[in-house]
Amino acid sequence: MLGMGAGLRFGVLGHLEVTRDHSPIIITSCKQRIALATLLLRANQLVTKNELMDRIWESELPMDVLASLHTHMSRLRRSLGEGGGLITRRDLGYAVPASEETLDILRFRHLTTLAAGARGRGDAVREARLLREALGLWRGPALADVDSESLQRDVVPVLEREHTRTQERWFEAEIGLGGAAGVIADLETAVVAHPTYERFWAQLIRAHAQTGRPAEALETYAAARRTLSEELGVEPGSEIQQARRHVPLGDSRHLPPRDATPKAARPLDVPPQVGPAGGGVPMPAELPAGAGAFTGRAAELGRLRTHLTSGRPRPFVAIVGTGGVGKSALAVHAAHQIAGHFPDGQLYVDLHGATPGLRPLRPLDVLGRFLRSCGFAGPAIPGSVDEAAARFRSALYDRRVLVVLDNAHDADQVRPLIPGGLGCGVIVTCRRSLVPLAAAHQSRLGRLPAADAYLLLARLVGPARVDAEPQAAREVVLLCGGLPLRLCAVAARLAAHPAETFGATRDRLAMEQDRLTPATTVA
Repeated sequence: MLGMGAGLRFGVLGHLEVTRDHSPIIITSCKQRIALATLLLRANQLVTKNELMDRIWESELPMDVLASLHTHMSRLRRSLGEGGGLITRRDLGYAVPASEETLDILRFRHLTTLAAGARGRGDAVREARLLREALGLWRGPALADVDSESLQRDVVPVLEREHTRTQERWFEAEIGLGGAAGVIADLETAVVAHPTYERFWAQLIRAHAQTGRPAEALETYAAARRTLSEELGVEPGSEIQQARRHVPLGDSRHLPPRDATPKAARPLDVPPQVGPAGGGVPMPAELPAGAGAFTGRAAELGRLRTHLTSGRPRPFVAIVGTGGVGKSALAVHAAHQIAGHFPDGQLYVDLHGATPGLRPLRPLDVLGRFLRSCGFAGPAIPGSVDEAAARFRSALYDRRVLVVLDNAHDADQVRPLIPGGLGCGVIVTCRRSLVPLAAAHQSRLGRLPAADAYLLLARLVGPARVDAEPQAAREVVLLCGGLPLRLCAVAARLAAHPAETFGATRDRLAMEQDRLTPATTVA
């Protein structure tokens, strides 16, 4: 089996991935990607021609569907190399041989089986290690870039359930071993991805309690109760209630609920003598100027405005998407639109989480900056992250401030920067699906539709110039792939070279893409 396609490795736990000796093989044909994904999901089994045709063409079959299938499969086999020998062709269909060494889903299932055996023997340490390794194989949502309605409907949910069950067992194993601190960030991401899955909420409450953070445990319980009520109209079940009862309250049980505590009586972690300098409370207004040519995103803006101005306690949105897709522009544009709902000001920082050549900002440095913006100075700014975060939460406890955390690296960078006031709002942008709090609402930003991208280009370079070469301009838009950042770069070059035509720009972009595309690309 392994002799066929030696050096080839496949991945379906994320985007569809094919490599030979660690070098990527790019398959651009949508239909061939669907065919390969279908074969890999049924590795070592015969996949009939009828099943492949149903997956590839759904309900709209071409006139000579068998000939079309043969053509696509022949091209796919050639692109994989080895004389097309990896994909075996039989009378009734096709098959791909694979093993746990060559296909990530087989490796994942092998590791979870070993973990179950370790659990049966009472070896929790080995179980946790195997489950962690299994989960590390996931690079994102399964088959994230395979454009097949039937695969996304019939197969992906099954894979995602396998992932969820494995997460649940790993969290339980780590918490049982006393390693709750190492899974809190993953648990927070899990409850956002599965907001009605009560086991994750209960585990997150227990993890916070185990790490000596009862306040966060109680906040998580409140978030779980609110989410289940909004989504399902039910109260938390017995597992969440039991986790809540085991939170060590200490003296806090004698205090009224946090949002009911009178301002004069609430416990402060900022000594009066080190409050804002000068006695006044400044109103920061740190939002950068919005993009004058901001275009489209009406639906996304509407959802952001609705969530952030709904009156819910501490509204929190994480905008997630690939680099260049326009997360920062959307965040700043939305922040300007809703600034009036936060009368005590707006704080903004670029966290440099994915900025080439720059290290992500340290939370302590950001907290120092925010505290200075709130009027603190010198000795009033603590030297440790925990103390500075506590002071920041206290400073905004009874204020309505919008905090925009742009270009975040991960949840650990963001978590200390979340304000304490229930009237504050938070917008975070990040490339990865890592959100710092269980209550965060995740908004995944896709590429800009072609019509909006064309309009953006016209606004950037002027409609007259676009109207002079409409077809070439449309082709430039397509070559930019719906990424506003690339469109802005193209527009900047056109502005700097007034004599350059859209046709020349199109040809240059096409040549650049050809240089970046491996020879194994399928046309």
